[in-house]
Amino acid sequence: MLRCWCEILELTDDEVTDSSNFFFDGGDSLLAIEFLSASSAALGVEVPVDPLFLDGTFGAFVQAAVDAMSASGA
Repeated sequence: MLRCWCEILELTDDEVTDSSNFFFDGGDSLLAIEFLSASSAALGVEVPVDPLFLDGTFGAFVQAAVDAMSASGA
């Protein structure tokens, strides 16, 4: 997930923390969909869009991904 976040926002991994906000870091709705697609493909589970659009932080997205993986048994 960190790799996808960094590639799409053109950041280095040391620039991203749990409180990093996708939209404040240069993301927009089209990049968010690209990020969600890339992350879901990398993880093998569908991660919900709500945490990214409602909270926007990397930490919230990671938690949503962990929850999605737990729910799917992955």
